[in-house]
Amino acid sequence: MSLYEASVMSIQSLVLTRRFALRASATEPHKDELEMCLRSYGTNSTSYVLLEGAKRYFTSPRVNGFIAYQISAGVAVIGGDPVCAVADAPALLADFLAASDGRAVCAYLVMPEFLDAFRQAGFGDVQIGNEAVFNLDRFRRCQDHRTSPVCAWLWRAQRRIARRFC
Repeated sequence: MSLYEASVMSIQSLVLTRRFALRASATEPHKDELEMCLRSYGTNSTSYVLLEGAKRYFTSPRVNGFIAYQISAGVAVIGGDPVCAVADAPALLADFLAASDGRAVCAYLVMPEFLDAFRQAGFGDVQIGNEAVFNLDRFRRCQDHRTSPVCAWLWRAQRRIARRFC
């Protein structure tokens, strides 16, 4: 996560577990379909990195959306929230779990909006932490970045962002 993302958004990290195994989908969704879902339902920076790296994608004929996951050490690890309407998340999770046969499933980086859907599906949860949120505009008044550690950190973060994106 970039310094900018860490400074402008708060992610509540939750670890959710339930015992299941996932049967492989018959067809892997096309990347264009996944990107369309992200444009419609992506809610934070975590949503947009779901297409990066070696992940598998679960889709359901009942829900417009997907779940990104990986199998690691025999566990299906859901990365972030289901990418769908919040109201459709219980159905998508139910279909994901119905496609399983005993493998452990866990999820991480679940936002509060989706927590009830995971609980309805039988997951337990543990909050791991919160990320700090800084309003960068508020700290522009920091005149002397050499004397305030917070101002110095924000000053460096703004410079890195400006170099990268401007």
